[in-house]
Amino acid sequence: MKKKVIIIGILFLMMISACKKDKQPTTDVYLVGQQSISGDENIAILVKNGKITALGTPAYISAATSIVVKNNDVFIGGSTRRVLGEKSIAKYWKNGTETTLTSGTYNASVRSIDVDENNNIYCAGYEFNSNNKSVAKYWKNGIAVNLTNGTYDAQINSIKIYNNDIYCAGYEKNPDSEIVVKYWKNGIPVDLTTGQINANAMSIFLYANDVYVAGYALYGGKTAAALWKNGIVTFLSSGVNTELAADVFAKDNDVYVSGTAITGGGDTENKIWKNNTATVLSNDLNNSDPSVFVSKNNDVYVTGYSGTPAKYWKNNVISDATEVTANRTTIRDIFVVE
Repeated sequence: MKKKVIIIGILFLMMISACKKDKQPTTDVYLVGQQSISGDENIAILVKNGKITALGTPAYISAATSIVVKNNDVFIGGSTRRVLGEKSIAKYWKNGTETTLTSGTYNASVRSIDVDENNNIYCAGYEFNSNNKSVAKYWKNGIAVNLTNGTYDAQINSIKIYNNDIYCAGYEKNPDSEIVVKYWKNGIPVDLTTGQINANAMSIFLYANDVYVAGYALYGGKTAAALWKNGIVTFLSSGVNTELAADVFAKDNDVYVSGTAITGGGDTENKIWKNNTATVLSNDLNNSDPSVFVSKNNDVYVTGYSGTPAKYWKNNVISDATEVTANRTTIRDIFVVE
């Protein structure tokens, strides 16, 4: 009888151990961008754990620029056009199903996407008007909201929803055709620069009621990577080389900024700054504007390498982002689910 009890106990422990193994947490890495199909033509792609899925109509030229995953739904922003030379159409995809935001009369694109707690979908970017001026705008569930009046060129590069407020970051030109870096909160603009030849706000992030904006502006006669916190700028680079900040993410009181630098030799460095301290990830002509994402487990992911295959970094260690293909792949954004 004791032997039977022992055997049953052992089997029970084995079953518990097997269940624990089955319930081990998994990590899904989502990437979006584009893959060349012929010449200058590209198709928008989603990459999940290395596997590539084409988005949209195969006959169309397309690009994916932004991704967010919420409640197991995958939302991707981007644009499509039928052939080179035609107007680009702003679109987004939810779980692979395409939604068109503009008619194709004027060039338009989604540069960033976010989803709020009520599953409202926000896409932000631009659309040109009849005067050939780009209008900064976002779409909420497909309904357009203009943030500028179309007198001067403007564009939104990033959108975030925080405490039911809508934050957008980008730029608007002034009457002298200088670029004014700014962000908008619920449609109200906040200027971050007074007007420069080369400047931009590329990303916005909200953390602990602080507003972080990453981009670039002139510093010491050079274009320098810049981080604004509640409107106060910190230059992340010295002004010796041209450097750009492309994305920002804040978590657990740490602030991460990804970007690029053009060295004196002409190479492109992908970099990440953690609390303003820089680490060079790669020095390669294939580097491009990198995105950064910090997972629940505090793993730091950075994209920004074009090639066959494309690559990303996890905690500063480089990995293949995609299957090896004959076609060049460029990754624009990343989202990690744990």
